[in-house]
Amino acid sequence: MPTMTFDSKFSLSFLLALLVFFLAPKSTLWASEIWTVSSGKVSFVSNTELETIVGEGDGISGTFDPKTKNLLLEVDLSSIQTKNSLQTSHLHDNYFEIEKYPTAKFIGFVSNYREEGEVIAFGNFFLHGVKKEKQQFRGFLSKKENGYELLVNFNLALDDYNIQIPKLVLLKVNRIVQVKLVILWQN
Repeated sequence: MPTMTFDSKFSLSFLLALLVFFLAPKSTLWASEIWTVSSGKVSFVSNTELETIVGEGDGISGTFDPKTKNLLLEVDLSSIQTKNSLQTSHLHDNYFEIEKYPTAKFIGFVSNYREEGEVIAFGNFFLHGVKKEKQQFRGFLSKKENGYELLVNFNLALDDYNIQIPKLVLLKVNRIVQVKLVILWQN
C-alpha cells in the first residue's frame, strides 16, 4: 500500500496560511463577508387631489458583497398592505398581479461603497414582468448598533412597468408613486 508524503514546502505554506487566517485581525476577516438584510420596510404613497393611498410591507430580502460591490434586493409584493383591505386586494390582484409577478427585484452593484454616507447603486430593476436596465438608485447608509441602515427614496412611474390603472379609479391613483425603503443590513 502506497504511503502519502507531504512536500515540506507545501506543509510550510499550508501552516503559514492557517496562521494568517487565525491570527489576522477580525476586521480584515469580516471585511469580505456578505451582508444580508435582517429586516426592512418598503412603503409607497400615491397622492392625488381625490385620494392618498399609502401601502407598507416588510418582505425584503437581499445580499451585498462589499468586496465585489454586487447587490441583490428582492421585495415580496404580497407583504405590501394598505389600511383598506379592498385596496390591498386590488393592489395585489389588479396592479401588481402577484400571481404572475410575486416580487420586485434589483440586481446590480454599488458604485461608491462606504460604510456611512451616500451610496449609489446601478443595475437592473424588475417589476410586473418588465426589466428596466441601467437604473440608478441613491441612498444613505448609516452605522447602527446592530448593523447598517440604508434609506432609499425614489419615484416609480407605473407606465414604465405596464401597470394599468382602471378608468374607474384613474383620478384616484397617481401614475407616479413615491417609494421608500428602509433596510437593516447585518454582516
